[in-house]
Amino acid sequence: MKAHGPKLYKKQKHSGEIQAQDFKYMYQKPDGDVGFDLEHNRRVIEETIKKTKKREKELRKQYMEQVEDRVDASIYFLKALAKGKYNSSDPTTAAMKYFGRQELARLRGEEIKEKLLAEMQKVIN
Repeated sequence: MKAHGPKLYKKQKHSGEIQAQDFKYMYQKPDGDVGFDLEHNRRVIEETIKKTKKREKELRKQYMEQVEDRVDASIYFLKALAKGKYNSSDPTTAAMKYFGRQELARLRGEEIKEKLLAEMQKVIN
């Protein structure tokens, strides 16, 4: 069972529908909220969407910069291998010699952090 309230957006099919689980609030305030302003509600939603899109853009840019950093490091390492450096070493030892312990840990740490953030994002969505 659904009821209809004021439509926030006329182009959206389900805008203004009140779901059954929200009926308990209707019974508490059958005349609605005192001072409810539909335009204010619409502005708050639009501002939130703008802020969210801006934040997503910033995060995407930051992520791409980090990816770029790791890709550059990988390219230089592979070029060094192609020139014949570290041929006698296994890949892990070669990477350790080329990058050093701290840089390798930093590059690896970023990868692990991204995996954790991706998993958290899956749980949230």
